[in-house]
Amino acid sequence: MNIRIPNLCSALALLLSTGILQSCKDNDFSFDNIDATMGLGSEQLELPGNNDTKEIALDDVVNLNNSDFVYIDDNGDYQIKMDGNSQEKATVSIDPFTIKSSPTTAKTILISQGDFEGKLAVLTMSGTTPAEVEDLNSVTCDQKINVTIKVPNTVRCVDELTLSLPSFLLIDHATNDGTNLSISNNTITLNNTVAGNHTMALYVKSIDFKTSSNLGSTSFDKNNHRVRLTAEIYLKGRLSKNNIINMGNLSSISGNATADLTITAATGRFHPVFRFDSFGSVALNNIPDFLSDKSVNMNLYDPHIRLDFNNSLPIAARVSGRMIARDAQNHAIATVDIPTFTVPTGNSVIVLHKQSETAPQGQTYVPVPGLGNLLKTIPDHIDFVDIKAEADNSQTATVKLGHNYDMAEQYSFSTPLQLDADAAIAYTDSIDDLNKTVKKLSFKESTVGDPTSINGSLKLEADITNRLPTYLTLTAWGTNLQGDSIPQSQLSIDVDKTVDAASDTQTPATTHLTITIKPQSNDVLHSLEGLQFRFRATASDANGNNAIVGKTINAKKQTITVKNIKLTKTGKLIGNFN
Repeated sequence: MNIRIPNLCSALALLLSTGILQSCKDNDFSFDNIDATMGLGSEQLELPGNNDTKEIALDDVVNLNNSDFVYIDDNGDYQIKMDGNSQEKATVSIDPFTIKSSPTTAKTILISQGDFEGKLAVLTMSGTTPAEVEDLNSVTCDQKINVTIKVPNTVRCVDELTLSLPSFLLIDHATNDGTNLSISNNTITLNNTVAGNHTMALYVKSIDFKTSSNLGSTSFDKNNHRVRLTAEIYLKGRLSKNNIINMGNLSSISGNATADLTITAATGRFHPVFRFDSFGSVALNNIPDFLSDKSVNMNLYDPHIRLDFNNSLPIAARVSGRMIARDAQNHAIATVDIPTFTVPTGNSVIVLHKQSETAPQGQTYVPVPGLGNLLKTIPDHIDFVDIKAEADNSQTATVKLGHNYDMAEQYSFSTPLQLDADAAIAYTDSIDDLNKTVKKLSFKESTVGDPTSINGSLKLEADITNRLPTYLTLTAWGTNLQGDSIPQSQLSIDVDKTVDAASDTQTPATTHLTITIKPQSNDVLHSLEGLQFRFRATASDANGNNAIVGKTINAKKQTITVKNIKLTKTGKLIGNFN
């Protein structure tokens, strides 16, 4: 930011210029050499304080240097906004797994005239689950249990066979030798089953791990990532006398079952982890001068970091990370830990912010009290790193196995320019090329003691009317012909107080300010080439009290007016204009 100081500072410069000094002559001229030197004024000379300036808005004197992160909105408010340089995305997938049956020996059931029953087959199945599975409620598949039944040739047919299966198996449909069978309450009934081998296919739609059954059991071992189940196929039958060929021989029905089920979806609790290198980085280019001074403390009142998420995983994610502000050499200036927050499934907006407040509809606010530290010293860029994004394993959801789920994120940093209690912005400017005038001026030197000492000063007084919600502190110092600062012990420039802040734009604050410039010798005066000024705007007063926070700084409505400008010279000033 290039600051022109057309009033307060220029008055000091004019005081040291030939034109104003010539206009200050009175009737007490002292001519030591009529052609060479003249005395300007008496020991004291005061100009009437009837000079005022117009209201000066910040927009009149502030140049943002084409900054890409500071701008002025339509209302005139200064805004800070930075967008992440890209959308970041990570993908998770939970692998399918299989549940296979172990070999078992065939079961036999003795049959005779009348009713009979017994276990036709027992399936013992197990499988290894992916590490992301924390608990299983149910699984989905689209495969079959193969059941073989051998009816002995000692009978013409069996009048009725009823197969019962565990209730945790959801059988979608079944066939016997290719013919569709009806299913009711996990039972299948066959009529007039003739002697010979029969193959039944029981198409399993899902397995419920939370339903108990007296025909088997299920279990899930999270620590060993193993799933097991035992399923009994129980047979009841009825054989009439007319269908028995040989009444004298014992007969039996035998059966077996096998299965190899590939699980394609599951309901339960899962813990997949999204692997993000970072959430991106924002760069701060073309930093305005008022933010680049070493004394700047840009502790903003309530900065906001907006995170736009699209989470296709049907489980909310828990996310945390760190934001690191770095300088141009990539050294860390400030680090802020971002606490864990929840990203729901679908599209969402998460806003990290410093103050505790209620979020508008459609957004979730996450308080981060230390967020203002990122800009206390203006960095070159801010990185969002060390991302931990994992599914909330306390939630129950249904996921497709082998399916890619994405989480996409993009973040932006935005806040109005509002200072917190310890914040300060600063800018400097200078008045140069003074030596061509001041080298011709001398104060009358002492006639006793140190003959080079002088007792003269220049003083500027004015009433400063401030509509900015910041206290203003002015410091100044001189520079010599070599461009070096002149110590205050040789050229003191004293500003007596801090300009009071306005609590709001309707109630400005007025401060009477006095600036005194006093050289210790004419040699110092003659070596003066320029004056350097630093203006520091703070939220708190000079004692760190009475902070005005959360007020947006405005480029058009908040102004400064300098009134009742009065210039005073103390001591006799000699001009040599040969």
